[in-house]
Amino acid sequence: MDTDSDVMRSSDSEYPNTYRSAQGVGARQGNMLPLKRGGGYLDNCTHTEVSEGLQISELSAMGIGGIWIDVAKMVGVENFVQMWRHLDSSDRGVEHNGQIRISVPKFSTFMKYQRNQFIRTLDAEGKSSRAIQEALEKEHSINIHLRTIERVIGNGC
Repeated sequence: MDTDSDVMRSSDSEYPNTYRSAQGVGARQGNMLPLKRGGGYLDNCTHTEVSEGLQISELSAMGIGGIWIDVAKMVGVENFVQMWRHLDSSDRGVEHNGQIRISVPKFSTFMKYQRNQFIRTLDAEGKSSRAIQEALEKEHSINIHLRTIERVIGNGC
């Protein structure tokens, strides 16, 4: 640490001993020597570095619980914090008692969409409803009625 810019503001070497022994709060601290460098924000820690050091236990201590802890474990704490920040900045969520309320469709909605896309693809290839039914059973273990396949093909639902 040769230069003054290399010294972290939180380091002990920068503050005189009288600062450490001062009594009182704020203006009541008495005759203190001024700091060598002015106050201000710490320049040795960025916002990203703070969230990178965050642990699951700290999320729990903040009141994050249940399914959200499971999500943080699955995607990683840093990704969870990024998602959380994004959700908090979005105007789509509803705030209720200091919490963000979001609506996420059930996973079965995604699975049904994928199934229907598969049906439409096979239909576009000229497969019959019976062949589509057999392919769904064989390739995806999906048991579906012919009428449902015909409804997906006919209505585009």
